[in-house]
Amino acid sequence: MARLGGGSGRKTFVWNGEEIKDKVRRATGRACVAWAENVVSGSKQAAHRLTGTLSRSLHSAGRNYRGGSDERAARAGSLPAGGTGSGKSLPDWGGGDKAYIEAGSWISYAIYEYARGGSHDFLTAANEASNSRFPDMMRRAMAEEGMMT
Repeated sequence: MARLGGGSGRKTFVWNGEEIKDKVRRATGRACVAWAENVVSGSKQAAHRLTGTLSRSLHSAGRNYRGGSDERAARAGSLPAGGTGSGKSLPDWGGGDKAYIEAGSWISYAIYEYARGGSHDFLTAANEASNSRFPDMMRRAMAEEGMMT
């Protein structure tokens, strides 16, 4: 952080920019994951259930995730954050300070169910609700890092 110090009639200002950037990056990462978890949770509640596979397939993942095995894995149980076998922490960081995270389903018929709209749209309301809560998620994460009170 920044601190004032000095003696003998002089004051010095020390800027610890890397520490500040690290804290903001950690806070942003946690807020992004909270956003995605909210989208997934809301989408699971809204998804129509015939077999439950669509609901179980909803999860968060990084921007380069390609869920070719999602349908098979979702039939066995809910998919973990990050997708099947990714072993990656979220969000993905790329292009400097850009954080990427996705929430949704990659099974073949999810897009058709979503595109039907109306009561079949399992994603839009959950996304909008999570978007409206994101500033609070970010404030909470920044406070956890000691950046806000």
